[in-house]
Amino acid sequence: NIGRVHNDSGAFKAANRQYREALDLRRDIGDMSGVVQSLCDLGGVHTAYGSYEMALEMFVEAHKIAEEIGDKLAQSEVLSRLGECKAAMGRASEAVEHLLEAISLGTALGHKAAVSECSRRLAEVYIGMGDAAQAHDYATRALAISEEVGTPVHVGTAHRVLAEAVCAAGLGTPELMRRADDHFRRSVEILAGMKNELELARCYRSYAGLRERAGAVDEAIKLRQRAEEIFGRLRGAASIE
Repeated sequence: NIGRVHNDSGAFKAANRQYREALDLRRDIGDMSGVVQSLCDLGGVHTAYGSYEMALEMFVEAHKIAEEIGDKLAQSEVLSRLGECKAAMGRASEAVEHLLEAISLGTALGHKAAVSECSRRLAEVYIGMGDAAQAHDYATRALAISEEVGTPVHVGTAHRVLAEAVCAAGLGTPELMRRADDHFRRSVEILAGMKNELELARCYRSYAGLRERAGAVDEAIKLRQRAEEIFGRLRGAASIE
């Protein structure tokens, strides 16, 4: 959990250290479900840092263990993380396959939080693929479920992705522009309140694009400056071993 706090703030080196300590302890006591979670956590750090091959190794090991112990929820988590990693590597079709399987598992288990996160990640993949309709559907689903479950960081992130999906579909009317703006503002409010700087910086960067398209150039510049200030600060604390 300490590792997750570091991860959310972009301190990947500190997160990596805590996750590895947790992994060693879980291996020592034979907590294999915990081992899977720690491998997912470590893989997530390497994905965020851009060490994709290292992340894939960890996810493959995690998936093998999850299958061996029959932990379907863990399998769903691994597949979701695999999808996120493959998307970052530009392997979108594989990412979609992993995420759809993860959603199917999470749905069968009735685990709403897992379905919400998988849906949000899938929406991001579809945005990258240029499929705005699918992106909007999955982003809407992610937001609705995360609000039902009540996990603020997931709600905040889902608002950002839904705003991006609306933008991807085109902003041909004032109503669409307003909808996207509302989602971005809500995302900023939630993520700033939680002090999740990594997601907040991502939101600022995307929001800047919308404000620029709306003609609010000065505001767009300020939003980009905020994003770059956060990213620059995080990069200084982000190197991992």
